[in-house]
Amino acid sequence: LELDEAAWQEMKAYADEVGVLFFASGWDEDSVDFLDRVGVPFFKVASADLTNFPLLEHTARKGKPLILSTGMAEMETVRTALKLVTRFVDK
Repeated sequence: LELDEAAWQEMKAYADEVGVLFFASGWDEDSVDFLDRVGVPFFKVASADLTNFPLLEHTARKGKPLILSTGMAEMETVRTALKLVTRFVDK
């Protein structure tokens, strides 16, 4: 990460102060864990990771809402990713 955890916490606090939802895409399990510690209210998964099933499962197991970016994925790929994450996330 380019910024340390204190800087992320400061950005999150400012976003909360001004009423903006603070979130980011986690590109690996460590960054998803980091964002969870920072306290993001939900996760966004980049379209490049739509077929990264271990990362999708790790993120979904956090129990927070997810935004799955789909990019130019085939519908079958989107359905497969959605089926995987809905096993772990409240609807």
